[in-house]
Order: sequence, then C-alpha cells, then structure tokens
Amino acid sequence: AEGVSLLTTLYTQCPALLLTLEQEASTTRNQLMASAGLTNDQYNTVMNRLIQGSFVRLSTNSILPTERFRLGMSQINRAGVLRRVGENNV
Repeated sequence: AEGVSLLTTLYTQCPALLLTLEQEASTTRNQLMASAGLTNDQYNTVMNRLIQGSFVRLSTNSILPTERFRLGMSQINRAGVLRRVGENNV
C-alpha cells in the first residue's frame, strides 16, 4: 500500500516518466528526461524515490522497471486530473 501511494504521488507529478517506464522493458536516463521534460534536479529527485522504493534498478546505461513497479502501476489511481502540454497548474 505504501508503494502504491508513492507511485500515485509520482504519477500525478510526472506521469510521462512513469508511463514511459511502464511501456518499456528498458530505457535510458536521456529517454526518460526527454519524455518527461524534467530538469536534471527534478529527474534525480524522482529517480531517487523510485530506487528507494525498489521500483527500478540500474544496469550500466539502462534503467529497468522491476516487477514491484509493474504490480504497483496496475493498482494506482489514474483518475486524477493530468495537465495538458502547455497548461499551468493554477
């Protein structure tokens, strides 16, 4: 339940990053940063939380989603309001 809560929080903050991880068996830092449009600091914060939660593992130049990540993503609430490109939170 704690893992699902963390994934839900991260999903509302940067859905594109989690969706990219969910759709790929393996990805890279550059692909994730480009897909999510995050700055280096934002990316590092999100990745640190994913690593601490055992949702991804790192392998040389690849980022691999774990089974825990896949199970957690199947349980998160995706009904939240997601911003469209160019839309600001008010």
